[in-house]
Amino acid sequence: MKRITQELASRIQNRVRSQMANLQGATVEFRTIFHGPPHDLMLEVLQLLADEGGIEVTMQNGQQMLVPVLLQMDQLPPGQHNPAIGSSGPCEPSHLLSVRNSQNPNFVALLAPGGRQISLSLSSASDEFGLGAANNSATATISDWLNDQFIQELIDDALDRHVWPSPEQRHDAHRLVEEAVRGADEAHRHSVDRRGAWAVLSRIWSISDPRIPFGMSLSLACGFPPMDDGFVDSGEQIGVLGDLAGDMEDSGFTGGFERIGANAEPDDQVPLGMVRDHLVLRCDRPTAFPRAPQFFYAPFQGDEIGDPPDWWPYLTVEKWKRLLEDTSDRPRGAIKVECVNSIIPVARGINAVVLSDVELEVSLPEAREQPIEVGIVREGSLANKRNWRLTVSGSSGLVDDELPVHGSQLRYSAEAVGLKKGTVRVISLNTWKPGFIVYSRTASKIAAPKASKDKKSKVTYETSLTLNGQGRHYLDVYVGAGVSVGDKAVGSDEGGGVA
Repeated sequence: MKRITQELASRIQNRVRSQMANLQGATVEFRTIFHGPPHDLMLEVLQLLADEGGIEVTMQNGQQMLVPVLLQMDQLPPGQHNPAIGSSGPCEPSHLLSVRNSQNPNFVALLAPGGRQISLSLSSASDEFGLGAANNSATATISDWLNDQFIQELIDDALDRHVWPSPEQRHDAHRLVEEAVRGADEAHRHSVDRRGAWAVLSRIWSISDPRIPFGMSLSLACGFPPMDDGFVDSGEQIGVLGDLAGDMEDSGFTGGFERIGANAEPDDQVPLGMVRDHLVLRCDRPTAFPRAPQFFYAPFQGDEIGDPPDWWPYLTVEKWKRLLEDTSDRPRGAIKVECVNSIIPVARGINAVVLSDVELEVSLPEAREQPIEVGIVREGSLANKRNWRLTVSGSSGLVDDELPVHGSQLRYSAEAVGLKKGTVRVISLNTWKPGFIVYSRTASKIAAPKASKDKKSKVTYETSLTLNGQGRHYLDVYVGAGVSVGDKAVGSDEGGGVA
């Protein structure tokens, strides 16, 4: 049985036992209706609850009772009949009325979305729980469903099985789940039973391997590329997948991946080919990909996650950022965002580096003559996110002087109606966690410093540069306030020996 159906069955049992423990009297009547998942998941819930014939309860006077569980179906399959009064099983709507009018009028009714609603006379004489009936109906939007208290509790309880290092990480995790739900609902064309959305919740609940960082498993379950460090960063993960989707929308899967692969490293080629084949198989046309990129990118779309394919852990957010930065120039009709106070020229891998404040210039395509309102966002967690609104005619500038401490490059995006999004990434040394970057004028590619994966050495951070040509190369080390560089440098060869 799936972990989520076990969880739902447990919640139903606990609620029924708690409520009936407070009832007293010679003739007890208890009827409750649970609004929950689609039929196939609800059938598993029924099997779990009806394993012993129903839900065993002990009342206030010590009397024990077996409450039958009934799964309402619009019509039973040929040859199948309603259960006997007092027994559990699937039933037609009329059977619930028969039970209510019998000598044993107690039951728990399971109601899946999309089916015939409980009759008004029955619902008015019964208790209801789970999702709100309106939020589980055909007229509800995905926002109604997602914001339902019961759904929010299921998400929160699934995430709270893990101890998060900060409130920001917890918030980012919740945001990834909600984005995954919205993507699944979009891909399923807003199906009444919300089967895709329930599959997302089921995958979250299926996370169980303690050897894998929870953030990485959560990213896998939600359909986003993982972070190098195994944590979550919703702004970066959602943003990089959006950039990939935009590239595919502009050039198609074949052209998009040809552009990405043209400047990729040899080791990148096989994973890129694998994810291209994955997307072509899952998404029938590239123009559909941007509507729900997290759904189509996800290795698993069912109710549980397993071992990811080889391309998924390799293509991290950091890897995708470098690959996407290497594609061709800004598409036509896109907003241009530039950092105008960078202390280094634009390089592959690093757009801009500043000492403190970030000065941005936002420009419109030349064909745009009339002023237009542009929204600029510094993406990231709730604590680090910042928004601006500019009326731009030609070009306009802004200064970001409230920079957060950041361990990955700050990402700024600009959007306006009718124009493609523009982005730029910036490092501000005074609030940059590593405190330094290494630059060389002869480098064709630069990787920003990141925490070292070598736990045995005393190295805290590692960075890499791809240098062109033979002979002497000069390395410039830029540092933030309060950071100093020693007077000795030690190199090592690929085997770890001192070079």
